[in-house]
Amino acid sequence: MFITVDGINGVGKSSIIKKLKIELKKLKLKVFLTKEPTDSFLGNFVRKSENDLNGIVYTCLIASDRYYHIEKEIIPKLKKNLFVISDRYIESSLALQSLDGVDINFIWNINSKIIIPDLSIILTGDPRVVEERMKKRKALSRFERKYSRKQEIEKYKVTSNFLIDKGFNLITINNTENSIEKTVMIIIEEIQILLKKP
Repeated sequence: MFITVDGINGVGKSSIIKKLKIELKKLKLKVFLTKEPTDSFLGNFVRKSENDLNGIVYTCLIASDRYYHIEKEIIPKLKKNLFVISDRYIESSLALQSLDGVDINFIWNINSKIIIPDLSIILTGDPRVVEERMKKRKALSRFERKYSRKQEIEKYKVTSNFLIDKGFNLITINNTENSIEKTVMIIIEEIQILLKKP
């Protein structure tokens, strides 16, 4: 099963993913955690280029890293019957690159050959709570500096509706209203529903 966890910067994706892995292991499931940008030469270039590139150029660069990710990590791990959980995926591109001025349909079109996740999770929350968390970070990305969490939330709402229209099995969870444990249990319940399907 391929699961993606996405959402606004500072909402707690990493903590949720770590806890989700622990809970899935309790269910005797083998889990592989991955992320975007990847740790490959492409992913590292994406990270290093964030302040110098934007718009369509940066969008295409991220799409290239995503295709590399699918070919080199996601597909091989799925073939080994692992639960693959990715920290960020197409959801980030549609939200953040559209914030960067790129048309959402262009973003979708250059990503049209990706694997559709079995479950897509978008984490959102109270922008004021998340902004307070962000103040504790030592360094912020260009997107974190340039755009507010409120702007991100609006773009993720558009992204959610867009992907649901494309047939994505997508749920949105307010992670500042729930504890980490509750958020993870909501995700586990969704996974269990999927596991019961023939």
